[in-house]
Amino acid sequence: MLLSYPEWAAAHSFEYMAARVHFSMDISSLQNTLEQLAEPLLEERGVTLVELAISGGRRRKIIRFFVDRLDGITVDECAALSRDLGDIFDTHDPIDGTCVLEVSSPGLTRQLRTDQDFAL
Repeated sequence: MLLSYPEWAAAHSFEYMAARVHFSMDISSLQNTLEQLAEPLLEERGVTLVELAISGGRRRKIIRFFVDRLDGITVDECAALSRDLGDIFDTHDPIDGTCVLEVSSPGLTRQLRTDQDFAL
């Protein structure tokens, strides 16, 4: 049976949307897991997680931790955090597929989101 374009599009967009919702739920769950795994290390180092951004697809994700503290954070501290977070994630293996892990300060042009951001 040959479907008209509106019938075909309606059927396929539903499948696409269902897959997209499932993927977004996976990202939300992954974000919670990563935050829970990283929290003890960040607290130990006196660092605040400003933002955790996850992008990429199912096979390869880019995970960006934006961290800071009141007196600022250095490149060397970000590098050490990256190594230590990488070890934690390798041990607990919360990520399906491969990933790129980045740890950096949020920078001067970051969006202010919390009351604490505005207090600085």
